[in-house]
Amino acid sequence: MKPTVVLASILKPVDDVRLYQKIGQSLANQYPDTDFHFIGFASQTPSFSKSTNVYFHPLYAFKRLSSQRLFAGIRFFRKLWRLQPQIVVVATFELLLPVYFYRWFRKVRIVYDVQENYYRNIRYTQVFPTLLRRLLANNVRLIERFCHHRITQYLLAEACYYQEMPFMQHKATIVANKVKRFAISPQPSIPGRLVYSGTISKDYGVFRAIHWAAQLHQKHSEISLVIIGFCPNVQDWQQLQLWLEKHSFIQLIGGQKIVPHQEILKALQQAQFALLPYQVNKSVAGRIPTKFYECAALQTPMLVQTNPAWQSFIEKYPAGTFIDFDDATNTSQIWENIQQNTYYQQTPTDEDIFWESEEKKLLATWKKLI
Repeated sequence: MKPTVVLASILKPVDDVRLYQKIGQSLANQYPDTDFHFIGFASQTPSFSKSTNVYFHPLYAFKRLSSQRLFAGIRFFRKLWRLQPQIVVVATFELLLPVYFYRWFRKVRIVYDVQENYYRNIRYTQVFPTLLRRLLANNVRLIERFCHHRITQYLLAEACYYQEMPFMQHKATIVANKVKRFAISPQPSIPGRLVYSGTISKDYGVFRAIHWAAQLHQKHSEISLVIIGFCPNVQDWQQLQLWLEKHSFIQLIGGQKIVPHQEILKALQQAQFALLPYQVNKSVAGRIPTKFYECAALQTPMLVQTNPAWQSFIEKYPAGTFIDFDDATNTSQIWENIQQNTYYQQTPTDEDIFWESEEKKLLATWKKLI
């Protein structure tokens, strides 16, 4: 029987950019005699692989805050029982408990791919009601600590997690979420095109971006705004509809369905500027957004919410300009100023932005697991 590895997430599609396209493909190519099974949401695009040792299991199809999420662990446990893996990589905290209990019955090594600091996401964003945030965040940390002694290895997507979650440190390897080399046809940027991409959410600053762009559009009619990505929150979706009805210069791609990553890259390539209007709180302040790497690879200039932790990356090339999206009083002056700037005077190095540098760390860590 061939060695078997399961890689699973509740919130991401089976062909997730990090878990499958980066970690999974790197491992499947390196270990062709091992079967790799990917568990997650059904993908918006047909999921298939050229590799004969890769299999997809789309188990989930519910909204982020759906009650069905409570039963996802049971389905995951059943799938583990059938597949009988020797290593399980989980990228969502809820899946730690099912694999923890599975380990009571069968020998398995557990790898926790920490893509998010879920404690801080819940505690310092507005996804959940204020009175519930501390309780839910503490429950997440309790699960992570309860399972800690059974976890063989942590993969940290952000360097800041090493300090934010010190109990993981002696088992952790930082495998940053740098961009995988992609094949995309060269396209010129469209003058006046602004692009907001990724999760469409108030916490990620989408409405700050809209308000800022709307003020700019009043004085510069050539401005257009493309919003591309998935909107997981019902209230945010309803508010977004009001903005779309009010402003014809805004185009939405996706919204209530996940957008293929290649489409997002194409939109970023066509942008004169990518907008990154994050709400800088304890959830995101220390992280390097994946969009930084993507825009740098495409050499798309960015307009970024001011945050000292991002200064060294943005100013190095330079890859963009820091602005305050909450201050829409001087948008016209900012627009005139950034037209005069020259971006990417220094070309980003492969080591700075591409996945290959992280792949080496991943494979070295994996070699110790098997």
